[in-house]
Amino acid sequence: MARIAFILLCHRDPEGIIAQAERLTAAGDCMAIHFDARARPADYARIRTALKDNPNVTFARRRVRCGWGEWSLVAATLRAVEAAEAAGDPGDLAKAYQALSRAATRAANRAARAVATA
Repeated sequence: MARIAFILLCHRDPEGIIAQAERLTAAGDCMAIHFDARARPADYARIRTALKDNPNVTFARRRVRCGWGEWSLVAATLRAVEAAEAAGDPGDLAKAYQALSRAATRAANRAARAVATA
């Protein structure tokens, strides 16, 4: 049976994040979390500590400082997908990562063309 790889981008509410991770991974699915680098370090530490023994949760190796509506959100998503790919079934997750990477590249190219013509 295929596992679902949930990608969670977050910046606050450590208790809510912990509860959500525990619920979504209880059936064997996995979750990769990117916690905004602008967020409170104590909140990030709380999440890491609470979920450290959950083998179905992984964290983005590098945290990105995110801004609303900015390319940084795509970068954060890619970091979380990379973490999911590294932690999970290489077949399905690699395919998902490749598709997301292609989509992100196309979106970035479209945005750059729109800015250039504005």
